[in-house]
Amino acid sequence: MTPFIYTLNDHNVEVHPRRHKQAKRLNMRFDPLKNTVILTLPPRATQKQMADFLKKAEGWIEKKVSKKVEVVTFEDRGVINLLGEQLTITHQRNFTCRAVKIEGDNLVVYGPKDRLGDMVTVFLKRHAQEKFTEICENYAEKTGEDINKITIRTQKSRWGSCSSQRNISLNWRLMFAPYEVASYVCAHEVAHLKEMNHSKAFWKIVESLSPTYKENVKWLKDNGQDLFKYGAS
Repeated sequence: MTPFIYTLNDHNVEVHPRRHKQAKRLNMRFDPLKNTVILTLPPRATQKQMADFLKKAEGWIEKKVSKKVEVVTFEDRGVINLLGEQLTITHQRNFTCRAVKIEGDNLVVYGPKDRLGDMVTVFLKRHAQEKFTEICENYAEKTGEDINKITIRTQKSRWGSCSSQRNISLNWRLMFAPYEVASYVCAHEVAHLKEMNHSKAFWKIVESLSPTYKENVKWLKDNGQDLFKYGAS
């Protein structure tokens, strides 16, 4: 479907509608970096239903648009919070090796300066794989479940998922959330190994693994959008 401009009181917003054969109702998400609304429609949704849905969501859209997201690129002397730990990115030119290491309060990048951003991104995704695998496996052991595979991805609207094949996917930008929040998402997906739903039984498992999960859910709702600003171009 063709994107179009939707006019609010003080803003013009680009809407990208798309039909999805498995969608049962209209749904939308906001891309804060592109300042666009992604609108998902069931196969038989009408133009009137789409217009009515957008009208009812105007308050939500305006709130999202008005909250400007400043893109944070990885640069020398830049400061990032990694699972709650503040680190300063420090470039060290090195002609013999390329590496990124956490050294005290610094994230030291050895290599050409023009590759610093890419090197930090690669390192953080690998670090996420290591950290989140450790957390998930610990939770899986507590529940007596086995994980088939853990994958780190760059999802645009999800923090994690668990498939019926027992594969867990996690968003690497959770690295910029507090440790407890990232751990909650890991607990959430591990709980799906036992309950592939969001029933009371499911949330009971989540609570047993992450007792403060309600606070972490709220943190993601209030602050999750800001995590997408890191490493964006």
